[in-house]
Amino acid sequence: MILVIIVLIITGTLLILLNFNAMKKEKFTNVLNNKKEDLTDYKLEIGKVKKEFSETILELQKEIEDLKIRVNSMESTNCGSEGELQDKIVEEQLHIEINDELDKKDEVENKSEIKIENNENKLNNELKISENIKVGNNGVKLDKINKMINEGMSVDEIAEELNIGKGEVLLIKELYVK
Repeated sequence: MILVIIVLIITGTLLILLNFNAMKKEKFTNVLNNKKEDLTDYKLEIGKVKKEFSETILELQKEIEDLKIRVNSMESTNCGSEGELQDKIVEEQLHIEINDELDKKDEVENKSEIKIENNENKLNNELKISENIKVGNNGVKLDKINKMINEGMSVDEIAEELNIGKGEVLLIKELYVK
């Protein structure tokens, strides 16, 4: 009886170990197959890119050949008039230089507009700062007047001490202090 139990336990553990190894192999083959499928996707994409590049290179080669033919035909028709050909070249260079100068002029105009806007912004900021300072001075006056009123000083005494008019003291008292 004990012998049967031991044999059953040994067979069970062997079966478990064999199944465990089989599962590892299955997982490995699944991962391997997935990676192979991914590689085929990449190969397809690489093939498409190669095809596009080869088509563009072919088009460029055709354009180069066309340009060579044009240059040869122009040279053959203009053999007697090399001066005209040079004039055309100089004219094209002048057009290029003029366009460059116009671009530079536009850049300078844009920069000057930006500088003008920056100067306007600075002036506006300075005006705001000066207004804030004035408001701050008024705030100081308000604080002083409020403090003097709380101390029980009369409007005449406050006006004399701060060197301001009685009307201003009364106005501040009525508007701000209450």
